[in-house]
Amino acid sequence: MTRMLAVTVIVILAGAVAACSASGTGSSLVSSSPSPASASQPTATTTGSSAGANLIPAGTYTAEIPEGVEAAPGRWTMEVTQDLILWTNPETGSTFSPGEVVEVTNTRIVFAPDSGCPDQGGEPAEGSYDWSWDGDQLSFTLESDSCLGRRDTLTSAPWEQAP
Repeated sequence: MTRMLAVTVIVILAGAVAACSASGTGSSLVSSSPSPASASQPTATTTGSSAGANLIPAGTYTAEIPEGVEAAPGRWTMEVTQDLILWTNPETGSTFSPGEVVEVTNTRIVFAPDSGCPDQGGEPAEGSYDWSWDGDQLSFTLESDSCLGRRDTLTSAPWEQAP
């Protein structure tokens, strides 16, 4: 019952985030064409005027999340658009946002603290991850995150881009 309530709250919040993104007030999260990050390139961020060149490639991704972690096991789907990231939970079929993205660079993504996270490990804190793109595979490496479900969903398996 608690998990269903938490999922419902997350779905409602995802709708609010989508509405704000649709109004054009958000920053771009994605690149229109995938390109690997390079240490010799300047860092692009969603808050700077140069955002867009090397950000997360838009598209649909899937990852096979194993049992034994703080996320539902099975084939998760992640939709990355210009303004939003949405997940689909394989157990419930619900679609929701993993949280508000506050920064994206060509190697890093940061989510706002999420007090609604059902698997919070302590005081809500930002979730920060290094990300990399290799061919059709998107991978996330934990820097820090108090939201255990988001942590395990992002990092337990690579995300394969759908054709």
